[in-house]
Parts: sequence; C-alpha cells; structure tokens
Amino acid sequence: MRHRIVTPIMLIMAFILSIRPISLAQEKDRNEKQKKEIKAAIEQYIKNDQNLKGGFFVKDAKEGKVLDLSFEELHRGVGQGEDGTSVVCADFKDEKGKLYDLDVYVKKAGAAWSVEKVVIHKVDGEARK
Repeated sequence: MRHRIVTPIMLIMAFILSIRPISLAQEKDRNEKQKKEIKAAIEQYIKNDQNLKGGFFVKDAKEGKVLDLSFEELHRGVGQGEDGTSVVCADFKDEKGKLYDLDVYVKKAGAAWSVEKVVIHKVDGEARK
C-alpha cells in the first residue's frame, strides 16, 4: 500500500521539478530578447537624433551648456528604472575626448520602445551629484 502511494507522489514531484528549468530557460530567453530590443531601440534613437540634428546633443545642467557628443558604445546590462522604465548606460565622448556615461531610460510604448530621458551619470568616470 505504501509503495502505491509513494510512486505517484514521486512521479508528480519529478514532473514539477522538470517543468521549472524549462520555465527559467524560457524566461531567460524572453529577457535576452527584450534586452536586445531595448538596446536596438536606443542605438536607433541615437542614430536618428544624430542624423536629424547633425550631432547628439545633451544639455549639461550642471555646467550650463549643451554638449555635442559622439557615441562610443552601450554597456552590457539593462537595469530597471522607476515607473516601469528600463535603463542602459551608454558611453559618449566630446570633441576633447572627455568620456560621458549617460543613462538612457526607455519605456515600452505599444510594440516599440521609446526613449523617455537621457541623464548624465558620470563624467570621466566620476559620478555626477
């Protein structure tokens, strides 16, 4: 009698445990796909902005001037911002070679991602306050 109860329970547990890794793998794939979409949207935004304005211009409120920056690269990670936004760090340089780490915030707008804001995070490796 005991053997008849244990076997079905063990089969059910094995089934449940076998489903979990598949779900985690699917979640990882979905997250990787979303990260690629976010990064592609940011790169397209930068390219469109440069083509439209003849450069990528960012207002530096602390210094009181507008910066004309050249895109270098996006960082690997995608973080979570406030209000359902995602954030990616992007490296830019000015004409003198000064490095600017910008935080680019995006939000899902229908089927696409939309850039919500761009914030200067670091200048030459030092965090902005």
